[in-house]
Amino acid sequence: MDPAPSPLPSPPPPAASRRAAFAAALQSLKWRLTAGTLLALTLGLLALGAALLGRAGQDTVDAQRVYEIGDAAQTAAVLSRRVIEQQRALQAVAGRLDARMLDDDTRLFGFFADQPLLLSMFHQLAVTGVDGHARLRHDARGLHRAPLYLGDSDQLRQTVAEGRPLISPPLPGRMSRRAPPEGDEGTGEPIVVLTQPLANASGVYGVMVGTVQLVHRELLADLVDFKREDGRALMVVTDGEGRILVHPDSTRLLKPLADEPHFAQAHARWVAAGRPIEPAGLSFEQPGALVTAAGVAGPDWVVWRALPEDQLLAPLQAARGFALAWGGGLLAAMALMILGLIGLELRPLARLERRARLLFDGALPPGAGWPAARGEIGSLAAVLKQAAIDRAELEARNRQTLRRLEWSATHDALTGLANREALDARLAQLFEARALAADGDEPPARTALVAIDLDRFKPINDHAGHAAGDEVLKAVATAIAGCVRAGDLVARTGGDEFAVLLERCGGDGAQRVADEIRRAIVRLAVPWQQRVLHVGASVGVAPLEDDITDTDHWKQAADIACYAAKAAGRGGHRTSPITR
Repeated sequence: MDPAPSPLPSPPPPAASRRAAFAAALQSLKWRLTAGTLLALTLGLLALGAALLGRAGQDTVDAQRVYEIGDAAQTAAVLSRRVIEQQRALQAVAGRLDARMLDDDTRLFGFFADQPLLLSMFHQLAVTGVDGHARLRHDARGLHRAPLYLGDSDQLRQTVAEGRPLISPPLPGRMSRRAPPEGDEGTGEPIVVLTQPLANASGVYGVMVGTVQLVHRELLADLVDFKREDGRALMVVTDGEGRILVHPDSTRLLKPLADEPHFAQAHARWVAAGRPIEPAGLSFEQPGALVTAAGVAGPDWVVWRALPEDQLLAPLQAARGFALAWGGGLLAAMALMILGLIGLELRPLARLERRARLLFDGALPPGAGWPAARGEIGSLAAVLKQAAIDRAELEARNRQTLRRLEWSATHDALTGLANREALDARLAQLFEARALAADGDEPPARTALVAIDLDRFKPINDHAGHAAGDEVLKAVATAIAGCVRAGDLVARTGGDEFAVLLERCGGDGAQRVADEIRRAIVRLAVPWQQRVLHVGASVGVAPLEDDITDTDHWKQAADIACYAAKAAGRGGHRTSPITR
């Protein structure tokens, strides 16, 4: 009889078997290599992403800083130019007054009634004798001779004593410290006072005094919008001592900039640097913000801009959060796949690394060369590719902005014509060429400068509005351009003032062109809201003669000829006989 067979060992329970298999897998080289590779890969990708995003963020801040400095500098340059234009307007009118006119009310009032452009440039305008008593004043009530005494003004006394024009620091309120007559109440907002001496061979016999409101007048209101269209950048204007002249909050006017939280630390650094008035623009450190400033040459004001960095970097912060959120989930999936695909997965990583090293290589298109991979590598490649594309687009926008800034520096934004700076630059080139030609055998080519001042333009702005005035100015610009050659320079030099530089054109030819321009402007009929708008023009011609030695003299000759045409009844043209 056979013995009974031995019983078979019972298999381990399923749970114990799974635990044993998992422990063995953890001890395997393949699992440890996979885990180590996955950990190293994760840390490497995170470090690379952080470095690239940090570099992109710094580039974004640096590029925006350049833009902010340029924007502040451009605004400051326009403010400086406007103050100078107001000084020149006073100087031009002062040169046409004489001492006897101050004692002749009829002549004095008649003369200033024919100066609507000058009167529109100032909130108040007064003409005084050296005793400080006003002979004439212009304010909201028009031209009148209400009592006004400015003899206690230090600025007026200094103007009389030194015989030179002055600009006051910003002041609160009105022209006189005394109680104003009815209708002449001040607003309490900052004003600036410009004084221009009236002098002849015997000395100073009077003073022209003009006041400008910094906020409500056109000196600042159309330039300082306080905030950009996206509502991010705060802009204020201060004087050279740091007092606020323009601010979105009217209660901050004439208060110290040091009390403004958006600029407090930047202001302290500005003070420590000696309160520089730098027209080219400066940047100051302010935690959490880009703060830039640019000086306004002439009155020594400062334009300040503050842009929060967190809003500027919001797209990059969002990209970083997106990468982190998706990366965590994809890493878990990669841990299961990398056991058999570790070698395959490392090849896209190598390509990604090589492409990432060329992230700032401008010769390679930002969307090209990125590896198509799965998992975290693919996700990071997509994020870095998008960051490269976003950076390239940002650089393209910055380049477009710089091109627009370069164009706007030499052109009038409304009419597209050349601006005063472009005209001055071309005139300077002509004088340089004339100096070189003087050393040669051939005489310099004949050249003439034409100054154009529109007639009856102010009533269009007053009654039809500035939009109608803009349409008229654009139509006038087109009419002038249609009367000259392609190589002639047409510029808008002021509100309703234009100039044409006619090279290789003698005096007779220039007069014919001037008359054709005048007639073309007179023929204009601009439709506007069931109306037809018309303007006229007074034109002055100044040929470049041997006795004209610089550009200011030449422009003055053209302006005097234009004023002579306007004084003769408007709608005509004159050739300037002025010599130095």
